[in-house]
Amino acid sequence: MLTTEHRLPRPTARCKMARSPSNPCECAVAQLPVIFDCDPGKDDAFALLLALAVPDALDVTAVAGNVPLRHAARNARRIVDASGRGDVPVYAGCSRPILHELFTAEETHGLDGLGGSGLPESMHAVEDDHAITALI
Repeated sequence: MLTTEHRLPRPTARCKMARSPSNPCECAVAQLPVIFDCDPGKDDAFALLLALAVPDALDVTAVAGNVPLRHAARNARRIVDASGRGDVPVYAGCSRPILHELFTAEETHGLDGLGGSGLPESMHAVEDDHAITALI
């Protein structure tokens, strides 16, 4: 069961930027959680790896796009694991766009969406809850 407890913004922190040693910045900076919504083909794989470098990355949601949903969710899980952030949950979302038919791009991203990257299979399952629950 998904809870919202871990999704609340963290307490406000002080900015670490300083105008000079004797004149520190006193602005308040809210540390907000990051949810990365993607359709992992090769392009999103790179972006997702960068996003996972942020310590506040909490959730990844995957939808059909570059490849069908079964590959997109599997790819997201594999990428998350490859980043060393196996603690980040991955949720599968919609299997097609709301307003039109699904147009995939296997000719660009390969049949699995990652162009035969050789990433190992994940040791973790995609979450049972729908991706929309992670977004709200």
